Amino acid sequence: MISITNIHESYNARTLTTDQVCKKFITNRHFASLSGSNHSLLIGPRGSGKTTLMKMLQVEALEIWKHNEADLYRKKIEYTGVFIPTDRIWKQQFEKIIESINDKSFAEKLVTEVFIYHTLEQVAKALEFRINRNSMKKNNFKRILLEKHEEKDLVFELSNLWKVDPIIPTLRSLCSSLSIKKKDLTKIIYNLSHNTVAKDNYESFNDLLSLVSTGISIINNYVNENGSKWALLFDELELAPEQIIQPLIDSMRGGPEEIIIKLSLSPYHKNLEIGSNPLGPSKGNDYIYIYRSVNI
Repeated sequence: MISITNIHESYNARTLTTDQVCKKFITNRHFASLSGSNHSLLIGPRGSGKTTLMKMLQVEALEIWKHNEADLYRKKIEYTGVFIPTDRIWKQQFEKIIESINDKSFAEKLVTEVFIYHTLEQVAKALEFRINRNSMKKNNFKRILLEKHEEKDLVFELSNLWKVDPIIPTLRSLCSSLSIKKKDLTKIIYNLSHNTVAKDNYESFNDLLSLVSTGISIINNYVNENGSKWALLFDELELAPEQIIQPLIDSMRGGPEEIIIKLSLSPYHKNLEIGSNPLGPSKGNDYIYIYRSVNI
């Protein structure tokens, strides 16, 4: 069994392509637990291989993975996995900016919206991979056959929902427009420190799971997969904006039915309520708890 056991290898997992991760990966008991159709909380220090485990659940990895157990997992996993990396620069930069701004509440809403569009971009990329007509897929894992006119209509509906304007009505253009929106929001946050933003005329998104869930319902309807689930694989979530993390943990109890949430976190993160809130999610009932040790 190959396992990642040091900080440098863990860091490299962030930079490796999906194909490179698949070539290095061999299954283990943590992957077996994490791959289930349930909410999961993956806890472990840097260097314990959390990123590799999460990356292996994304739809692209499961399509190209070559291993004697790969077909078993492709049959077992019924959801579409969306890997969502966290930009380690956000936390440091945004926290410094927010500290220098008088209207911290508005700034935090914009930071939340950047993360929302980052997530929507990854969802759109996973969908584009499933539909892509130009790439050969040997295993056809979660492959979608969608005519061009159907893709056009789907992009139109998702664009209206997510308030972006793709240049052309394709999923690739939708992904680009979501990326551009994310960059534009980052510029607005920086401009706040110079008081050049018309806050009274700005309406921001702040409900991540509602936007994703509604989008998935639209997608499922177009591809005739009503009720099909998508798994959001949030990696290194401790690096995300503070106001994002706790709501995602809380949503593992009573969240949208279309969404499976899998969170990767450092065990040293402060200010989080995990299992201590009687009204929140509980280990074993609402989510699977997995501790990944560096020595495994």
